[in-house]
Amino acid sequence: MFDAKKEKEIRSEYANGKRCGLINNNLIAQKYVADPLTIMKHKFDFRIYMLIASTNPLIVYYHDGFLRVSLEIYEKNSTEAKVHLTNTHLSKEAFELAKQEGGYQGMNETELRDFQMWTMPKLESYLYEAVISSFNEIELM
Repeated sequence: MFDAKKEKEIRSEYANGKRCGLINNNLIAQKYVADPLTIMKHKFDFRIYMLIASTNPLIVYYHDGFLRVSLEIYEKNSTEAKVHLTNTHLSKEAFELAKQEGGYQGMNETELRDFQMWTMPKLESYLYEAVISSFNEIELM
C-alpha cells in the first residue's frame, strides 16, 4: 500500500506507466479496493487450484483449496499491513503470542489456525447461516 508521497515517487519513476517494462524492478500496482467483502469484519482471500494438463483435448484438474482470513479486523484507514493483507507470514507474531501467552484475541493457537484457514464447506456453512439470519431479521420487521 502506498501513501500519496510513495505513489508520486513511483508515478514519476515510471513516467505514469510509460516506462513499464523498461525498468528492471519487480512491482505490481493496482487500485486498492477500500470497501471489500469481509467475513466477520476480516479480509480474506481464496486459494483455489487448477491444473491445465492439456488444451487439446482440454483436461483440467480442480481442487477446492481454502480461504485465508486476516487475523485483524479490517479498518480502511489503518496503516498496519496485517489489517489489509491475509498473508500467513504476517500472522507468525500472533501465533507466537498465542503459544507463549496462551491466547491471542481470546483464541488459543489451534482456534487461531482454524479461524485463519477456512475450507470451502466451512465458508458454505457460514454463508448459509448468514442468509438464514438475514431472512429471520426481515421476518421480524
